[in-house]
Amino acid sequence: MSLRIRGAAIIVLAGSLLGCGLSRIKKLPVPQENVIEAYRLMGEADEMMTEGKDHLAVLKYVEATTLNPYHEAIFNKLAIAYCRTGRFWQGRKAAERSIRLHPEYASGYNTLGIVSLSNRKYKQAAAYFERAIDLDPKPSYYVNLGYGQMMRGRYEESRRAYLQAALLDPNVFKKTSVSRLTYPDPMGMDSEANYNLARLFAEMGDDPQCLKYLGKALAAGFADQQRLAADQAFDRLRESQDFIELLNLYGLTAAGKGSG
Repeated sequence: MSLRIRGAAIIVLAGSLLGCGLSRIKKLPVPQENVIEAYRLMGEADEMMTEGKDHLAVLKYVEATTLNPYHEAIFNKLAIAYCRTGRFWQGRKAAERSIRLHPEYASGYNTLGIVSLSNRKYKQAAAYFERAIDLDPKPSYYVNLGYGQMMRGRYEESRRAYLQAALLDPNVFKKTSVSRLTYPDPMGMDSEANYNLARLFAEMGDDPQCLKYLGKALAAGFADQQRLAADQAFDRLRESQDFIELLNLYGLTAAGKGSG
């Protein structure tokens, strides 16, 4: 996407949120004791989220928003908690409010992208992730963008996003689930998506991840021996016993193009 076209898309995206009834919210003064108590409640809710007590966390975040209704981070965390409990409509509303409070709040756009993924609106999700990246290029946002583009069938754009994430943080894939994010897509991953993830990790030299996703692709029905043989991404692995045995299990061979 060219910078000109991408810039126009971002303007449209921002307008869709901050126009048509979603104008920026003017922050009003909040008593100091309310601010302190809201932070305390948010901290308790954060701990509940790490313990998997998402429904209880929702209640704590809601209580915090009643004390301080002008803190974008509280609403964004509430949005995430809503999403984890499957209440994506409420999650979207909370994330939208976080952006109305702070129109350049990258985490809010990232959350909106995740909500869009849950509704299988992959083009919209990619636009939100791109906006988040423009504001704050975090590696995890690139991972999310890579997933969104993959679910659209845009594998080269997905590959570029994943590689950029790894460039910014070589350990990002140990911290962020590539194929599931925080909220798994109910349709799961098809053979093509898994095959392209296997190629990506082969290029990065991460053999265990490569074999993991290649195995998923094979289990999902990938069986193109000619394409596999011609794919240079796997050339380094063709003598690997694990690679050979995995392919043999599904009736394929590890031989590359031009092998005798």
